[in-house]
Amino acid sequence: MQKSHIIGEIKRLAAASGGAAPGWRKLQKEAGINYSDWCGVYWARWNDALADAGFAPNRLTEAYSDSVLLERYAALAVELGRLPTGADLRLKTQSDDGFPSDKTFGRLGSKMEIAAKLIPFCRNTPSFAMVADWASEYLAKHQEEEEEEPSRFERIVGYVYMLRYGKRYKIGFTNSPTRRFRDVSIELPEETHQIHTIATDDPNGIEEYWHNRFATKRIRNSEWFELTSDDVRAFKRRTYQ
Repeated sequence: MQKSHIIGEIKRLAAASGGAAPGWRKLQKEAGINYSDWCGVYWARWNDALADAGFAPNRLTEAYSDSVLLERYAALAVELGRLPTGADLRLKTQSDDGFPSDKTFGRLGSKMEIAAKLIPFCRNTPSFAMVADWASEYLAKHQEEEEEEPSRFERIVGYVYMLRYGKRYKIGFTNSPTRRFRDVSIELPEETHQIHTIATDDPNGIEEYWHNRFATKRIRNSEWFELTSDDVRAFKRRTYQ
């Protein structure tokens, strides 16, 4: 998929809509250009693609205040009977045109950060009281998991992780693999898989090691790589480094 073709399709769809720049979902639906064809390949964000095509950044997500996003999130939680996952948000976006884009909720932070914001918001709304309870339970459970996680090795200060999205693999570092995976899952439109994490006392150095090892398979200058099954197995053999 050539960059020039994608830009040409953005311009074509904009012209057909009276000059309004399309969103990436419209590009996918009407031009057959998938999210994975451009994200991490030519641009990191959709607004960067629009800028290259000569359009101002899409301001749609700015129309929603945090309180509106929390209200929509809480309402979906009531509908589901639990806190929504990233996949739940994506499905709701696809089935309900009036529901904010799942990526818009990323403005509220990670799922743990959203849960923390839901508690005071829902306590003041009787119809959402149970959502506040679910959020409290979620925070208590996952905070305990993250506090216990480093106990395996006394010198652990971080983790180098690998996750898969489609046929591409992302290698980065974090001090909380579970939280980072949730954050990335919210940002991407389709299912993401957590492959493996390496506990380390030198996350920057170990990330650099794996980036250099797979340098010939790197996609542009991003943290995304096109790896073989042997590459993945080599990464998964390490648990501490």
